[in-house]
Amino acid sequence: MNKKIKYIITTGLMLGLITLLSAGGQAQTTVYNWGNKDLGGGDWNVDGNWDSLIKPDQSFDESANIHNGGTAFVSGAVPSPAGITVLKGTLEIRNGGTLTSTPGAEVGNGAVSVGQGSNSSHLNVLGGGTFTAPTLTVNAGSEDTSVSLSGTGSLSVSGNTTLARTTRINGPDATFNVGGDLSVGGNFISEITDANSHSAINVTGGVTIDGGSTLTLDFSGGVTPSLGNSWTLISGSSGVTGNFGTIVGPSLDGGVGYKVGASGGDVTVSVSNLLTLMVDRRTGAASLRDESGSIAFEHYSIGSPGGNLTPATWQSLSDDSYDGGSWVEGAPNGGNPFGLAESRANPLGSSSLTAGQPQSLGSVLNTSGLAFGESREDLGFLYLEPGSTVETVGNIEYVGPHENIVLLVDPDTGDAAIQNQSTTDVSISLYSIASEAGSLVPGSGGWESFEESGVDGGVWQRGIGSSVTLVEANPDSSTLISSGSAIELGLPFSMGGTQDLQFEFLIDGQETESLGIVEYGPYTIDEPIAGDYNDTGEVAVGDLNLVLFNWNEDGANLPAEWVNERPEAGTVVAIDQLNGVLFNWGNTASIAAVPEPASLGLLLLCLAGFVVYRR
Repeated sequence: MNKKIKYIITTGLMLGLITLLSAGGQAQTTVYNWGNKDLGGGDWNVDGNWDSLIKPDQSFDESANIHNGGTAFVSGAVPSPAGITVLKGTLEIRNGGTLTSTPGAEVGNGAVSVGQGSNSSHLNVLGGGTFTAPTLTVNAGSEDTSVSLSGTGSLSVSGNTTLARTTRINGPDATFNVGGDLSVGGNFISEITDANSHSAINVTGGVTIDGGSTLTLDFSGGVTPSLGNSWTLISGSSGVTGNFGTIVGPSLDGGVGYKVGASGGDVTVSVSNLLTLMVDRRTGAASLRDESGSIAFEHYSIGSPGGNLTPATWQSLSDDSYDGGSWVEGAPNGGNPFGLAESRANPLGSSSLTAGQPQSLGSVLNTSGLAFGESREDLGFLYLEPGSTVETVGNIEYVGPHENIVLLVDPDTGDAAIQNQSTTDVSISLYSIASEAGSLVPGSGGWESFEESGVDGGVWQRGIGSSVTLVEANPDSSTLISSGSAIELGLPFSMGGTQDLQFEFLIDGQETESLGIVEYGPYTIDEPIAGDYNDTGEVAVGDLNLVLFNWNEDGANLPAEWVNERPEAGTVVAIDQLNGVLFNWGNTASIAAVPEPASLGLLLLCLAGFVVYRR
């Protein structure tokens, strides 16, 4: 009698061996369930870590199932199973570990599947580990489902591979081979640790990239991305279909960004000059810009998954008769995915922009009725260059104030301030700043709390503070931060520290904290000029027009151009707003004087004429 069968019979441990039958009665593999749930994981090669008290072996048509949230690690050579399912938990191939999933002697195809539904499921191949399978499927579902390859780890799939959730590849020494077709979706994370090379996936078949997927570039290993850098992410020979819909990486200046290209079966990412779509988050106004003046394009499209486009106020290149009227609009559609699009009428032609000069597209983002704390920054921007079959993901740069309270941080000096950039006055009774990496400076010469600076007479009480948390509260009342105003916090950020801050605050009358915005970079704080309703830095005719053409209008219905001192809902535009313009006429950020009597009289005379005309 076979020793293995004899062992199972004599121990009487048939429980846990589940023989599955297909609908037609054809035998399937016997599934062995992983039983170890120890915090540090358990060795795959130890029989006692399996519910059946014996590890699976393809020679007996046995497959493995990790379903209990535990971790099975492989640190040496182990018998090959006839298939692996990581339903819930982790399979980790460590240094010296070798695991091959292969078809069973009679049944079972050796397929490997990771993830299902909302479960947390992982396949990790670490440096020195080797994993081989006939097919690999990382299923869409939970964001916490992933395949990870690092160090000198090796992952080889002889057939088709689907990476539909999170893929993390640490370069440049890992090996990933696919003998069939490769399908990429979800979040594709490239940990780039070498300025000149990366660990590419080598593919024999075709490559398909889902348009809703994200390419995340991680340079935390010490590489600084610079113009001209290029890395191969996928190396193949049978063609590429599709492109990443979003590229995430450290922000770059001067119109430079990350560009994905496809040639033959290769997919590369480079640091290149890109077209930039500039969008004012307060007014919705947009423009195209090319800092280099070197980019030719024959098509572009703008989309919004949230349906936040405004086709009616889009000022297309066709509307502008740009480049001799050679552009033609597609059918405008405010929905998903890319509802504003136009192309050159001559498919062989292309256009370019004057270096550094914006080309207005009118207003494309709907900012009407934007509530406090709300953001509609969900736009996508693609364009097609001559000779390319893959659209380039362009830069999107949002400008203008947020409809929120913002923590401003200068990473070069450590300075920080809390600024209310919204159109409404907000009272807060608590705020907190957190940094997992410990980038905060709580002590002397660092954080200057509200209590120390005497905000509201010193009624605030600061917490002890640490490098990971700063907290301060007003236990008895709240502090009003008017629209546009700011409160300095000294030097609470460690110069050169990790930019991972999270900022929260408690609005008076609410029970849960609100999430604020954190912005990094040099900043200056200018208090809003009284009467400068349109935030141009000067009290002038634009502010007067806002008052006159919205006279007696409820504050809830005012146009987005009214930024500062915006009347609240239920309050109408009236004499107070008019006086704000009249008695501050001509003032700029550096001027705080009442208008001269002569100029004020002339303005009043003009207004009298306006009133007569309106009658």
